[in-house]
Amino acid sequence: MVEVTLITRVYGPYSERVLRYLTMAMKSLSSDLRLKSEILNVSKRGFVQILVNGEDEEIALNYIRGKFGIALQALSEKSIGVNTVGRIVDSGKVGYGLYLDLGLTSREYSDALIPLRTLRDQLVGRENMSIRGLIRAYALYDDLPLSIEISKIDSEKREITAKLTDRQRRTYRRWLKSGLERVIVTGTFHEELKKALARTGHSRDIVRIDSLGLLEHVIVCKSGTEAPGLIAALGPCFPRVPLHALVPSKIATDKKVLNMVGRAGLGPATSAL
Repeated sequence: MVEVTLITRVYGPYSERVLRYLTMAMKSLSSDLRLKSEILNVSKRGFVQILVNGEDEEIALNYIRGKFGIALQALSEKSIGVNTVGRIVDSGKVGYGLYLDLGLTSREYSDALIPLRTLRDQLVGRENMSIRGLIRAYALYDDLPLSIEISKIDSEKREITAKLTDRQRRTYRRWLKSGLERVIVTGTFHEELKKALARTGHSRDIVRIDSLGLLEHVIVCKSGTEAPGLIAALGPCFPRVPLHALVPSKIATDKKVLNMVGRAGLGPATSAL
């Protein structure tokens, strides 16, 4: 018998629909495999805890990990260097970095902090950019999932320090190199975005929709299509869903920024979170 917490989170106007979807997914697993799976609890921040019990536990866990993501169950000194996914919380409320909720079932530790200096080094070199400037430039707002690496654990202060993974940095490098503007959406389903794009006549203005999670997506605009304009058109369709623009031309004003994002031997850009 195993209890795990999903990285997939329940929040926003589609919360009930997400829970129904997850409940049906657990029932489907139980019917297809020799096991029992069910939702045990939803935390105050919307992280879903599930129970898996039976002969096919390992198969089920592999499926769940690939489909929904599984949060870290606990932290120790051995967790330093481990890659996981964190969700941005309280974006812009502090000036010294970015906090992410790792979905830990134990609240012994606080949210993980990516310090401002680390974000500057990883995203724009050593330029003197404020946390709010970085948030606006890279659309680092609440609920966005980021691939991070645990870099330090202070058990006495119960603090976690993290940094972006190479995989996450490659993603941003790829986005900047493409030059295409993007709309970051947190809080709705992929099919709802497709319907809204068709309804507003903007399906022809995008390359594709990349999903980062069940409710988190990136709309890739075609060359010549501006993300702020697309947001203005889609906004009335999603009055309670945040839409944010990522505009490469406003970030990479020269080659130095792009080179800093891709430095340290990260290699070719790949698709990712």
